[in-house]
Amino acid sequence: MLQTTRVQDHSLDAKQRAQALKWITHFLGDIQQPLHDEAIAIGGNQINVTWNGTIVNLHHIWDTEMPTKLAGTFNSENVKAWTKKIVKELEFGQFRRHKWDWASCTDIDAGAACPLVWAREANSFVCSYVIKTDPTGKEASGAYYNGAAPIIEMQIAKGGVRLAAWLNTIFAGYPGLW
Repeated sequence: MLQTTRVQDHSLDAKQRAQALKWITHFLGDIQQPLHDEAIAIGGNQINVTWNGTIVNLHHIWDTEMPTKLAGTFNSENVKAWTKKIVKELEFGQFRRHKWDWASCTDIDAGAACPLVWAREANSFVCSYVIKTDPTGKEASGAYYNGAAPIIEMQIAKGGVRLAAWLNTIFAGYPGLW
């Protein structure tokens, strides 16, 4: 990844390196969202669904509405609480056994190899859940959301673990988490 190289390039000024770090953070988060790795209907942007009675596109609800419903209204208190919940699941709960696998592909010298693995993994949810029942025109804030919520929470946990492992590799010089 070019941005990883830019973060490590000390000939660049701090502002350029910081910008590259922001892109890495954005990219490693985005790649976990199934519709960011999909071309069907332009990543779900052309699939209209209903969310609490309002017509929106499928991509939007995966990006914004469903994570917001999981975390609560976007404010620092709710974000901190949701983050603590996910960290607790990583340390003691349902994600505890998976975090090491999620952090195992962090070879920053392999270019796009690891991000491609992650993209394929996220993309697998497109057929297994995201569009499996053709949500076009349907209300998505009830049963559809209930099925999507565990996927979203897991993908966000994966994104956090993978970002931490990637940053450890860049800045500490060792792959993985701790």
